[in-house]
Amino acid sequence: MSLSNPFCEWKRCATLRQNDIDGFLSAGIDIISLVQSYDGSGLAVARDRIVAHPEKRRFEFSRFSRGAFLDISAFILVALDREGEIADLVAFRGGENAFAGSWLGRIGLLGEEQLDRARDELRVHADVLSWLRAGRQGVVVIDPVRAAPMLRDAGSMVVGSWEEKRRLADMLSVRLPPIAVEATVPTARVGVA
Repeated sequence: MSLSNPFCEWKRCATLRQNDIDGFLSAGIDIISLVQSYDGSGLAVARDRIVAHPEKRRFEFSRFSRGAFLDISAFILVALDREGEIADLVAFRGGENAFAGSWLGRIGLLGEEQLDRARDELRVHADVLSWLRAGRQGVVVIDPVRAAPMLRDAGSMVVGSWEEKRRLADMLSVRLPPIAVEATVPTARVGVA
């Protein structure tokens, strides 16, 4: 088994406990969203212990981390790429210490497989929980650097608030580096005899 195979690693994760399921249900997330992905495949939400690296929007599994004294419990989702192939895993947790990040850094959006299938406006969710509440329809930004070029080409988008619109617009804006014009020195015309 490869240490970078998302499907194999997802299978090593624990299934949700009843209190996890109850928490999701009370948060307005239906059971179907917990047990299958948007396309109907059985890629259920799992759970595991991770070490989060929020500054990089990445995580590692505690079982691979030496001295993982800061490990936390998180929920794990399989992330598909634009072609619908399993590409990565996303760990998330809500609440006071909310976190969402990818394991391998291969995806920019959770729901990336829906980019080319959006019929009208692409729904960009503020977080993983709202994405699950919507039946895994739309996308969630996991890595802004990887997500920005894809979203710039996505066409019309819809978000849930003015604050989300501002954050998305900031993320999508292209910031050009300083561009200087080299000063030219006038040259004397040389006559031809």
